[in-house]
Amino acid sequence: MTDKENNRIPGATVRIKGTNKGTTTDANGNFSLDVAQGQTLEFSSVGMQKLKSRSANRPAWPSHWNRTAASRK
Repeated sequence: MTDKENNRIPGATVRIKGTNKGTTTDANGNFSLDVAQGQTLEFSSVGMQKLKSRSANRPAWPSHWNRTAASRK
C-alpha cells in the first residue's frame, strides 16, 4: 500500500470484514491475505482515512490510500 505521494505505508492493519482474519503491511507496505470473491477488505492505520474495498471477480484493493487532513499538516 502507498499513499497518493507514493510513500509506503508500513504497519497498516488489513482485515477481512466480518471475520477475525487479518494481517499487517510489512516495511514496504506489502501484505498477503487469502480473500474470497465478494469479501470486503478493511484497511486502517494511524493518520490514514479508513478504507474498504470489496473484491469482485478476484481479490482486489486500491493501490493508493488517502491520509487524513490532520496527518498532512
